[in-house]
Amino acid sequence: MARMSATLTTQVDAGGLSQEIAEQLREVMIARGITMTELARRMGVSRPSVSALLDGSSLNTSSLERVAKAIGGVRFRFLIVEAE
Repeated sequence: MARMSATLTTQVDAGGLSQEIAEQLREVMIARGITMTELARRMGVSRPSVSALLDGSSLNTSSLERVAKAIGGVRFRFLIVEAE
């Protein structure tokens, strides 16, 4: 079986991957009963900053780490397929 690996760079792509991660964040927040206001409070940022995270426009590794800490951990599901 071939081994696959992926590296998340400092800035997550502006397209499909960032939208997928943002959607997964929204799902986790709903499942855990965390509002945008509550997430903002836990992260020490403004509600508009959380809104920007959840629309995928400001996702980066630093913000993902902060979100994971604020909501008690999260696992992202994504697959990267590279064309040969």
